[in-house]
Amino acid sequence: MTAEQVDIRYIMLHEILHGLGFISSWAAYFENEASPFRSLIEGIIDRDELQLVTPSPYWYINQQMGPIFVTGFQPTMIFDKFLYINNPQSNTSTPESLASVGFDMQNFCVQDNQAFIINFVQEFNRSNQSRTANRLWTCMSEEGTLSFHFPPAAIDNSTYNTNTYLNSTYTTMKLLTGDQALTSHMELSDRNFRPGISISHLDETYNTTPDFILTASYIRGERLEDIVEETYGNIPAIYYNQTINGTITQHQYKSAIGPGILRMLDSMGYSTVLSNTNYTTTGNVKSGKIPSICDDKNNNHGMAQATKTPTASDGLSSSCHLGDIALWGVVLSSVLLF
Repeated sequence: MTAEQVDIRYIMLHEILHGLGFISSWAAYFENEASPFRSLIEGIIDRDELQLVTPSPYWYINQQMGPIFVTGFQPTMIFDKFLYINNPQSNTSTPESLASVGFDMQNFCVQDNQAFIINFVQEFNRSNQSRTANRLWTCMSEEGTLSFHFPPAAIDNSTYNTNTYLNSTYTTMKLLTGDQALTSHMELSDRNFRPGISISHLDETYNTTPDFILTASYIRGERLEDIVEETYGNIPAIYYNQTINGTITQHQYKSAIGPGILRMLDSMGYSTVLSNTNYTTTGNVKSGKIPSICDDKNNNHGMAQATKTPTASDGLSSSCHLGDIALWGVVLSSVLLF
């Protein structure tokens, strides 16, 4: 491997983790030059009024190749439930929950001619929510302002509770923010616009830790297993217990999926070897969001189903090779419990 090469397994695991839920719906949908919305309003609306960070818009096309209409904002992703923002210009040090901000954003909606994308942005800039969206832009333009907050471990004997290093280290994790984060073309292509992907990475300070796999900059010139050995050599050994056929065995945790990333997965509902959480539900999952009139308006614009806003549930890409899936199924099964 040359000094400029990146281990393909490193890249694959990084992208698979995004697919497992490390993706935010918060982004600069109207300012990012890679966004399809930007070209429709560029030169018509002042750029200062496009500096807004919002959840994914609800949008539709009136007819094939017709104008784009935006009615409001979609519910945010599970990843976003745990995100908190610090305002460097505020006198208080208490971080603000993006989950709560997202609920408020979803209370803004328009219909009919007001939903034409130019009119929508102008209407939104007259709303109270736009001030919040602009404040988020300002905050996320500075480094170290966004973090993932871990909820308490679901079980008392979780390794995150019993291991002193894990318990003191993993209370929050900083995400990627800064001057370039909101306008970055990171992991984007002409046919694949995922603006929230930029902040869906760990801060660059994690690049020398076991959680390196989800930083934005790939480590070059080293095999994945060598990077793992180097980064885990900087921390105390992590051990966990497994019960097999009634026998308790102890194992050392040393995976390319770092313990912080694994705890993020656990927070989002995965059972992992460091927590072994048994997540169950009766099927009656309650939302913390108060019903809004916008819930009906965003889903009842009268357009054909083929022209509605695409969502994550509309289908998964079939571009992955089955062999690759099988390979990383083995890696993931070593740290996730299914």
